[in-house]
Amino acid sequence: MDVTNEKYLDMLRNMTNLMEVAPWIMQVKENGDGVVLVLQERQKDDNGQTVWHKWGEIAWSKVRSCKEPIRYILSGVLDSLGNPLGIQALISSDIAYRGDVPLNGEAGTKMALIAILTASVQIEPKIELLGWRIERFSAEEAFYWFGKATIPVYGKKAMNWSVIGMRTMLAGPTDQKVKYDDLLEKLRR
Repeated sequence: MDVTNEKYLDMLRNMTNLMEVAPWIMQVKENGDGVVLVLQERQKDDNGQTVWHKWGEIAWSKVRSCKEPIRYILSGVLDSLGNPLGIQALISSDIAYRGDVPLNGEAGTKMALIAILTASVQIEPKIELLGWRIERFSAEEAFYWFGKATIPVYGKKAMNWSVIGMRTMLAGPTDQKVKYDDLLEKLRR
């Protein structure tokens, strides 16, 4: 067994250890069109039992569009000793892994924001731009905007407005031609 396989097996062991305490889970599944990333948050029901709340999915076409920002987000997930877990390696050109991936609060929130904001977007450069801009959020910004998009303090209509407003703020209005290549040049690493 070479070093690469040992690192991969270590990562899988560390992922298994974190599954019991991870606030978020990213399920890597297969659907008819390819891979889909399903984002779920650990919550407690009225009886104190753990339940998983699904916040969204990122389909394969959208994963391809913002693969690099996703990899940067996932690189921030640490193992129980505070070392990088290395799960960004799972998001490769062909994503062979299928199963659950533990995420910390920041990574889970950012990934859920990508799922929510790209749900109705079909323009690939706009999807990538959204991914890069969300990747650049601080943890506090991600938590704030996630709350605005998911907690109906002012009603469901206000939540929808916040999603539309955030999408416009991060990637431009849908009714205007945006030069995505110029914007992406400045953000790509």
